[in-house]
Amino acid sequence: MKIENAVHLIWQVVSTLLALMATKYIIGSVAASFAFAYVCGVYVADRKVLGGEVPATGCSRFLRANKTIL
Repeated sequence: MKIENAVHLIWQVVSTLLALMATKYIIGSVAASFAFAYVCGVYVADRKVLGGEVPATGCSRFLRANKTIL
């Protein structure tokens, strides 16, 4: 009976350590994927990798075209 309790305790410790290691890697990989997505988004949007202009609102286009202040 004592050997079974010891084996059960060892199994609980090992499974807990494995679960903590897996959690650490999962959280790290999710954080890294968000960081990579952010960097890619900023690079494409701000550096205009795909070309084009930043769209302006209708009001600012109107003000530039007519050079008036509402």
